[in-house]
Amino acid sequence: MSPSLRGAEHLVGAPRARFAMHFPLLLWATLWLVPLLLAALVVATGSPGAAVIGLVLVWLLASLPLTWFLRRHRMILTDRAIVMGPFVPGVAPDVLFYADIDTSTIRTWSNLRAYLRASGTSAFTSGEMITPLSRLGVTFRAGRSGRLKDGRLVEDDLVASLGSGTIVMFALSGSAERFIGALTPLLVAAQVPGAADVPRTALPPGRLSGQKGSHRTEIRGWPAPRQGERFEDLPPEVQEGIRRRMSKG
Repeated sequence: MSPSLRGAEHLVGAPRARFAMHFPLLLWATLWLVPLLLAALVVATGSPGAAVIGLVLVWLLASLPLTWFLRRHRMILTDRAIVMGPFVPGVAPDVLFYADIDTSTIRTWSNLRAYLRASGTSAFTSGEMITPLSRLGVTFRAGRSGRLKDGRLVEDDLVASLGSGTIVMFALSGSAERFIGALTPLLVAAQVPGAADVPRTALPPGRLSGQKGSHRTEIRGWPAPRQGERFEDLPPEVQEGIRRRMSKG
């Protein structure tokens, strides 16, 4: 079991399947090609020995740690929950319990990157680790979410204050069939309503149109916008939660 899950077995159960989170090939190429390019520049100056030393130093100080971090960012399906995050010391992974998932809203997509265009957000502001190169993706609505800290679940205060749940979306590597094939029996075993229908409603992967605002109708479970709703119209506790999030950058 991952070190980040130790002490939380009573909450999430045992791990049953693992999936790599999607990171575009461009990012991997940058991590490994930049040191080589720097070394090539040094070679061009006529100092091969310095190029080798520089390559090793850059690789050890930058590429290797970042590669380790990215490889630790994965998803684990356990007996009772989906656990996501960089499984590294000091970082609390995100947890979504099967019992909190609306199975009728689970959907796979072949072009999740279109969400960025539809919502007018960037890879840096989406908050969902979705990039312009993301392909396979999964979306659904969950009643609550939280993080594992010291063997217990700490609920997301903003999601809790909204009282209507949240839309969860993430990009994955691999195939939609493998993910849904691993998730469905776990949902069934957890006796989540509608679990047996997930393969029929979640597959095959659909395509987002990318048209402005289309994500609100294409992604199942997306809350209907309330006409004229302003920030100051939100409940005070929700306003405070948003302010805290923004103050943290």
